[in-house]
Amino acid sequence: MKQLKPRVLKREARIKMQGNYGALVTAALIVFGCTFLLNIVLTLLAPASTTLLSALLYLAGLLIVNTLYNVLSAGVSRLYLNLATDQPFSLRDLFYAFSTHPEPIAVYSAVSLAAEAGVLYVILILLAYGARHLGFQLLILLMLAALLVFLWFVLTFSCFLFLHARDPRKSAKELFRDCIHLMKGHRLALFWLSLTFFGVLVLCILSFGIGLLFAMPYMQITTTLFYERIAEMEEKEK
Repeated sequence: MKQLKPRVLKREARIKMQGNYGALVTAALIVFGCTFLLNIVLTLLAPASTTLLSALLYLAGLLIVNTLYNVLSAGVSRLYLNLATDQPFSLRDLFYAFSTHPEPIAVYSAVSLAAEAGVLYVILILLAYGARHLGFQLLILLMLAALLVFLWFVLTFSCFLFLHARDPRKSAKELFRDCIHLMKGHRLALFWLSLTFFGVLVLCILSFGIGLLFAMPYMQITTTLFYERIAEMEEKEK
């Protein structure tokens, strides 16, 4: 388990990034630009009225935009997987998933969007009606329970796009199953790894976000190495 320690992973990440900063920063800029455009599209799709049809059209647009973002994110996972495993990589990797079995990513987008909306809906319902019919302590406990369920979902299925990059031929069902199997016993380790980047994110805020161009690749390669080490351990046990 030593190879999963944040300190070890971060040191290896810095080694992998040496000589590749230019390409990684360029990739981050491309992703930022595409994400910015997708957010503009989503803003334009915001319903001008409160009719059911407008709401349904907005949800459909939200799903499409979310899917496009995740397909691009799968390309990012592919790029960093190649870097982590010492394989040739290029900026073209960012768009590989648009032509390589994007169907599971569309399913993942729908499921993740439903999970986010479900948790938000539960919290809003609790805030609107819970204070009247439930005690304050019970209300807080139920809200925390909803957030913990969502945290479990994120920690379990955050490796979906990584696994798709590893083997894009697998179906969505197989990838969801592999996520559960891969992250079994490793969710807390991933959570702790994410917390260790808090200081880096604070520095990014103090630099007015400019530092994100360097911090995001560092965080991405470190997380990719985390997933890859777990996958390698699983393969050795088979």
